[in-house]
Amino acid sequence: MDKESINRRQFLRLAGITAAGLGLAACAPAAAPTPTPTKAAATSAPAANAPAASPTPSEAEAAARLYEAAKKEGQVMAYSVGTITQLEAIAAAFEKKYPGIKASSFTGTNEAIVDKLLTEARAQKPIGDLIVKINFSDIYALSKEGVLDQYLSPELKNFDKQSYDPQGLYTIVDNIVELIEYNTKAIPKEQAPKSYQDLLKPEFKGKLGLEASAVPWFTGMLRIMGKEKGLEYMKKLAEQKPRLVSGHTTLHKLVVSGEIPVAVYMHQFNPVTDKAAGMPIEWVDPEEVTPTQPLVTTLAKKSPHPNAARLLTDFLLSEEGAKILVSQGWLPARKGVDLGKGLAEVAKVESLLLNDVAFGKEVADNDKLFRDIFGKAN
Repeated sequence: MDKESINRRQFLRLAGITAAGLGLAACAPAAAPTPTPTKAAATSAPAANAPAASPTPSEAEAAARLYEAAKKEGQVMAYSVGTITQLEAIAAAFEKKYPGIKASSFTGTNEAIVDKLLTEARAQKPIGDLIVKINFSDIYALSKEGVLDQYLSPELKNFDKQSYDPQGLYTIVDNIVELIEYNTKAIPKEQAPKSYQDLLKPEFKGKLGLEASAVPWFTGMLRIMGKEKGLEYMKKLAEQKPRLVSGHTTLHKLVVSGEIPVAVYMHQFNPVTDKAAGMPIEWVDPEEVTPTQPLVTTLAKKSPHPNAARLLTDFLLSEEGAKILVSQGWLPARKGVDLGKGLAEVAKVESLLLNDVAFGKEVADNDKLFRDIFGKAN
C-alpha cells in the first residue's frame, strides 16, 4: 500500500471514528462498522509547543478539594502494563507533588491485569483503584462486565475528543506505534527490510521474531490490508517460521542481543530508547500503513480510594505526567508536548488509529485465527 499525504482530521473522518461512536455503546456486543484504512496519518503529531493554560480559580479550588479528599484516603493502587521501573517513576513524581498519598503498583501483562480486576470485582473485594495503562482492546470486555467507573478529568481540555470516551470510561494516554526493528550487527542497513512485504523475502526465513500474543497487531493489519489479502499475507509470514516470543520486552532483548535478527513489529519505545542509548538497534518506518496500539487509563468501579485514583489520573494526563512518558519513550496523546528528536520522528509514521471500542471484539474473535496460523510459543 503506497502512502499519500493526509492530515489527521481527514483520516478520522474517512475512518468514521467520532467521539460519539466511542462511548457506552461499546458495551453492546455488535461490532461497529470497520473503518476503511486506505491511508492514515501520523498517530499523535502534537500541536505547537504552546504552554498549558493556567487553571481558573474554580479549577484550582476543585483540585485542592480533590487533593484533601485523597489525602484522607492516604493511598492509591495502580495497575499497569509495562515495567515496574516505569510505573515507579510516575509514582515517585506523584508522591512528591502530593505528599501524604502513597502510590502502590502492580505491573503485569494485559491478560493478568484484566483477570485480576475482574476477579476482584466478582468477589466484591476491589483492591486496584485504577489502571494506569492497558491495551485499548481490553476496554470492550471490561465495559461489558461493568467494572469501570466514569471520570472526566479537567486535563481533557488538552486532548483531542477522539482520545477519550465522552462518558468518562477511559482516556487514551499514549499511542504505541508498531515498527519493524532489527539488529544492526546482524543485518546490514542496505539489506534491512523496508516494509512488511520485505519480511517475506527468502533471506529472512528463520530470522524473524513475533510476539506470541500479537493478536491486536494481527487484527490491525487485517483492517489495513483488508481481511482476504491480510490473511494471505499472514499465512506467507507464518511460512517464514518466525520465532514466537512471549512479551515484547523479551523479544526486544533477543533482537538487541542478535539472537533474533529482526522483530516483525515492536512497540516504538523499545527501539527508540535503546537506539538513543547506543545499542545496535534500528527501527524501520514500514512503507505500508502500520497499526497503533492505544494505551488507556480508566478507574475501577467501587475502588477503595476513588479520590486518590482521580488525582493520580489527573497527574498522569497532566503536562508533567506526559513529560515522564516521553522520557520513557512513550508517545503521549496529550497535545503540545515536546517529544524530542526520536519520538518526533515516530510521530510522523503513517499509522491506523485503532480507537473504536468494538476493535476489542475483533481482537477476541481473531485470537483462534491467529493461533491457527502462527501456533503458540514453545
